[in-house]
Amino acid sequence: MNRLTPIVSDDENRSRIASFAPVSVYVRADDPEQYVSDQSGEYWPYRALTISQVRDDRKAAERTVDRTLAFRLVDDRDPGRNFTRELYELADEIGADQVLPIIHTGISRDAIAGPVRWYNGFDFQRQVDLVTPIPAPYGLTSGCVKTALYETHGVTAGIQTKSYPTDFGIRDLRTEADSIEGLDEVISTVRSTISGDARVHLENPTVDGSLIRYIRAYPGRINSLTVSPETVKDTTMEGAGETDSLLSGAGLRDLGGGMDPLVRIAAELSFLSSSLVDDHSLAEAIEASVFVDDQDDNLPSVQTRASQGTLTNLLS
Repeated sequence: MNRLTPIVSDDENRSRIASFAPVSVYVRADDPEQYVSDQSGEYWPYRALTISQVRDDRKAAERTVDRTLAFRLVDDRDPGRNFTRELYELADEIGADQVLPIIHTGISRDAIAGPVRWYNGFDFQRQVDLVTPIPAPYGLTSGCVKTALYETHGVTAGIQTKSYPTDFGIRDLRTEADSIEGLDEVISTVRSTISGDARVHLENPTVDGSLIRYIRAYPGRINSLTVSPETVKDTTMEGAGETDSLLSGAGLRDLGGGMDPLVRIAAELSFLSSSLVDDHSLAEAIEASVFVDDQDDNLPSVQTRASQGTLTNLLS
């Protein structure tokens, strides 16, 4: 528990926080325990599951889809086992809103264009939005996307809702862009090479105070990000045990002290990056959160509209 717990453990606050956040934070964990209409427990409106998670527990995945506003299916299969058609079939069956393929077969134009061409030719029963993967090296892959995908290929089958892709999922960030300066360079490369109006989605970036300040300084530059179990290592929750709390088992359940770590991360990240926290309260709020804040990037911050700062007083 921390000073943000009363805010993020409240059901109605979590929904409000998610709606005010300038980015959609996807939690890569299922949510199988509650009733579909129940927004309590570990409810969070944005969820992302991998193919492996869906295959391991199909019923849990289906309940998770029913309890989300947006659901993303992410490909995590090994090289040679990641045929794109199977990904789209599963996304169509389970009712995913978005799908993010993976590229193992190289960084040629054909390799990167493959998932998009299969997508354009697949006969979905319902619309599933494609998030085109952008693996490292980002300059080269972005160039391939520009030359190979921003064309009309004459494919008439499938849903064909867009003549060219607009959503891009940047992967490998923990190894290729491990600083806020590196992240900014990657995003700038994608936007300048492909399109200035590209929608950028970050797959499992490092989450800390610097990222929070970056999101506040440049709202709209990042459209969404996904947090996974690996993200817990970025926070003060890593290594924390139940002995850190004075609550009983019932207290942990009913007062929110036992929240799923990824739901807590998503809620606190969304809260801190939103206009619900005033600029002058940000440093104190980050210090009270689960996030490490050991960098000073001197990033500018957006101006908070007073009419939206309705939760800030809960910090005091």
